[in-house]
Amino acid sequence: MRQKGPVQLIGISKAISDLKAEVERVARSDAKVLITGESGSGKEVVARAINDTSSRAKSFVAVNCAGIPETLLESELFGHVKGSFTGAYRDKPGKLEMADHGTIFLDEIGEMTLRMQGLLLRYLETGEIQKVGAERVVRATDVRVMAATNRNLRDLIAQGQFREDLFYRINVIHIEVPPLRERREDITLLIDYFLARFTGDRSTETALAARGGRTLTDEPHAAPGMDELAGAARDMYARSGAATGNGSGYGSGNGYGSAHDFSEDEFEGGNGIGNGGNGHVAASGITSGNGAATGVNSHSPVRAISKMAMEALCDYSWPGNVRQVENVVERLVVTGRRELVQLEDLPLEIRNPSGPGKPSRERRRTVADELFRKLVEERQSFWNAVYPLYMNREITRANVRDLVHKGLEEARGNYKIVLKLFNMDTTDYKRFLNFLRKHDCQLPFKEYR
Repeated sequence: MRQKGPVQLIGISKAISDLKAEVERVARSDAKVLITGESGSGKEVVARAINDTSSRAKSFVAVNCAGIPETLLESELFGHVKGSFTGAYRDKPGKLEMADHGTIFLDEIGEMTLRMQGLLLRYLETGEIQKVGAERVVRATDVRVMAATNRNLRDLIAQGQFREDLFYRINVIHIEVPPLRERREDITLLIDYFLARFTGDRSTETALAARGGRTLTDEPHAAPGMDELAGAARDMYARSGAATGNGSGYGSGNGYGSAHDFSEDEFEGGNGIGNGGNGHVAASGITSGNGAATGVNSHSPVRAISKMAMEALCDYSWPGNVRQVENVVERLVVTGRRELVQLEDLPLEIRNPSGPGKPSRERRRTVADELFRKLVEERQSFWNAVYPLYMNREITRANVRDLVHKGLEEARGNYKIVLKLFNMDTTDYKRFLNFLRKHDCQLPFKEYR
């Protein structure tokens, strides 16, 4: 979903059309916005879309509140002066100062500590910045604040983990991003979009993005016209002279009828690629020719997805939402060994789904359970199975804290036993504890004894 240039909200469902309309309305004001939704549903994309269509489009500064420890987050937001702490060799402006006359996006605001919440509340009330180590207020800024979280802030307020006054400050306009399982008609279009991106088919990607990001004057409930998209792509290739080789073929359908079903032999013969769907499954979209077209990723033979594979992808619950779709399509392109992706090429959890997707709060608990299983049963190391996911923002601080909680329960509060349980060397003890302290994930061991 994230791309160079203007942000596109890909989809043709009623939910995404309503979201686009809300984005257009909200962009006309400078009111604070709270964006909620499950992990991977596209909250930052929505924030960028609001900013890009507003008068503040020149500046958008994003801060991941979950990935920065409290001691550094204050400096990151407000800046610091030279000599204010060890390593502060020069004055540094904060993100709030850098976002002047623009927008600051506070991602995962539910992970912010109570102390940082108090500092943020002070800024929201006065608009003034107090740099770390400074004796006086530096300046007042004109910044629009947007925040996002996949947690229920009202529950956190009841638990004493989030300030109620801050909640009412940031919750001027509330936008909830729907999970992908509630807008299934967008799944095919998203798969086509990411497939075009990862195979290097830029003209197809542009056509799909244009269709998925259409204006509100179009019919909001109509299924995408794949014949129209295919024709547009053919025209693009014809004008650019990019298509070469033995020819090209396009399979398309309207999503409610049948489409031509290409055999694997046709693909091997270089006669083109394409596929469609029938019943409730939309056609897979535009596909390119025999792989010789300019811009196509020469390292991967993958160019399209078979009908049965597309049906399985559309029937899957996608608990990781759009981010999971992107990752799965990229995996298929990178590991694919043939032009047409078959059902057996899909990940096991998609071929044999265990059940419907769960709400984000339940899924966060499941993430910790799955990580604990990998560490204990599969004997994977914490540094290989958990650390990279956290640093790449694929799991949150809450996930790591839940995992540490499970480890301490098993070890009865002994961190040295947790070290062995998580398959780390004894020499990693200090490194492990420093990591937990730095990212506010260390839990009091006495509660488990």
